[in-house]
Amino acid sequence: MSTPTGDPNDPNSPAHAGSGDDPAPSAGGPAPIAPGYGPAPGTGYGAPPPDAGGFGQAGYGGASDQRTSAPRNGLGVAALIMGILAVLFGVFFFPLGFVLGLVGVGLGIAGRRRAKRGEATNGGAALTGVVLSVIGLVIAIAFGFLFGYILSEAADCTDPELSQAEQQQCLEDELGN
Repeated sequence: MSTPTGDPNDPNSPAHAGSGDDPAPSAGGPAPIAPGYGPAPGTGYGAPPPDAGGFGQAGYGGASDQRTSAPRNGLGVAALIMGILAVLFGVFFFPLGFVLGLVGVGLGIAGRRRAKRGEATNGGAALTGVVLSVIGLVIAIAFGFLFGYILSEAADCTDPELSQAEQQQCLEDELGN
């Protein structure tokens, strides 16, 4: 009996066919492909992988990698935060509420402009920030006038020649308490 000729290390040679190291090839089918090599099953040789990173062939007149940038919503969000803080600080610490209200109005207007140009998607949040900032400004101004009124009424009662009891009585008379 003659032995087949060929390289015994080559899996496709007749000398390797009967060694028993590899599973028997399927009848009429392609030889098995080592993992990680060759095309994925069902894709064929000419098809690009499903996720080629967006770098396909460019069409006439421009590149195909024109990705839209992410919306720039920072101004609208900042205006909303400033508006909320302006309302809170307008009540509890009106000078800071006034400043935050001014900043919130500016950020909100800029955020609305950005949304109208299509660079942002949160025009509603920017508008809400403007409205809350204006409300915070009104509250801060109202509390500022109230504070100024109380100080002006109490100024008459701060005479150093008055005793503490007389100052207390003066404050009660002036402020109606």
